[in-house]
Amino acid sequence: MRTALFRWSVCSGARWSICSGAGWSVWTGVKWSISPAHANSIYLIESKRADEISLIEVQEKAKAAIKYCNYATEYNLANGGKPWKYVLIPHDQILKNRSFRMVVNPNIL
Repeated sequence: MRTALFRWSVCSGARWSICSGAGWSVWTGVKWSISPAHANSIYLIESKRADEISLIEVQEKAKAAIKYCNYATEYNLANGGKPWKYVLIPHDQILKNRSFRMVVNPNIL
C-alpha cells in the first residue's frame, strides 16, 4: 500500500526567527516537524499539550507560523512548488491507531 507521506523530518532544538505580533522572536528548543516530501503539501507541524493550546504565547506563535506558511506558499506556487500548511496538534490527539490524515487534517490552521 502506497502512502502520500514519503518522508518525515524532525527539526529538534532548531532556532527559528519568526515575527509575531509582539515583534521578532527566536524560539529555541522548539520541536517542529516538517514533512517536506508529502504528495500534495508541505506541513509545518507542532504538537503541544492540550491544555497549552489556548495560551497567548502558543496562539501568537501559531499566527506567526501561519504567516510564514502563507509566504512560503506564495513563493512555492509561483515557482512550481507545493503549498505550506501549519498544523497545531494537541498531544491527546496523537494516537498509534490514527493515520497521518486523521491527526493532521482536523488541526490545520
